[in-house]
Amino acid sequence: MNKKIAVTGEGPTDYGRYIYNQKDGKNEWEWGPVSVVLNRCIEDYGYENIPAIEFIPVQKEQIKSLKLLRTDKDLDGLAIPARKFKHYCRQNTWKYGIFYADADKRESSAKVLREARHHFEEIYKEAAVGLEMDGNYEFIPMIPLKMIECWLLADEESFQMVYGTLPTLPKNPELIWGDKRDPKSDYPKHYLSRVLSQLSGREETGNQNVYCRLAEHIAPGTLREKCSVSFRRFYSDFKRLLEC
Repeated sequence: MNKKIAVTGEGPTDYGRYIYNQKDGKNEWEWGPVSVVLNRCIEDYGYENIPAIEFIPVQKEQIKSLKLLRTDKDLDGLAIPARKFKHYCRQNTWKYGIFYADADKRESSAKVLREARHHFEEIYKEAAVGLEMDGNYEFIPMIPLKMIECWLLADEESFQMVYGTLPTLPKNPELIWGDKRDPKSDYPKHYLSRVLSQLSGREETGNQNVYCRLAEHIAPGTLREKCSVSFRRFYSDFKRLLEC
């Protein structure tokens, strides 16, 4: 029997989207790089005896309108959508879940590791409280320190595998930040867009397929080293979820 793990996120460039299949006349789910990273982690763990994993997409719209219970008082920040996600999963009898969210919602500009780590711990704790982790790893957060683009900027060899060229990437991809309104800034989406444009010769901002292709070649070990604040935490949490 497959082990079902529900996954929610924010958009097509992280957890995915529905696309219309003209041939079948149906909407089909197209996964983003999140599921690719999950599978890369499973490969990296080297598990041979775990059940086959089936990831189930949960759209954020499906949980947004869900009402909290009376016992869900005093929740704040990410704890609110995280708790709604867990309730939604329980209603559908899904025992396991991954709550993906960026940690940039407060426009964190922290470029110093200590400040960035503090910011991450605050966001992580909110999600953990919402998921009622407290020693339980059936539902876990998946939160990049800033956003998914930072993780994708961690492994230069993934770019070489896709484009045949080694790019110059940030030394500390988790810490880059800049003005979202300025395409020349180090805002992670803009930074990745410039790297992709240099390698491919065309604009590829927010290209879901490109993100997935890069994720297919990302080495989890490199991510743990280059994104030691957020990815290392997730890598450990996900391992515990699989072992539940």
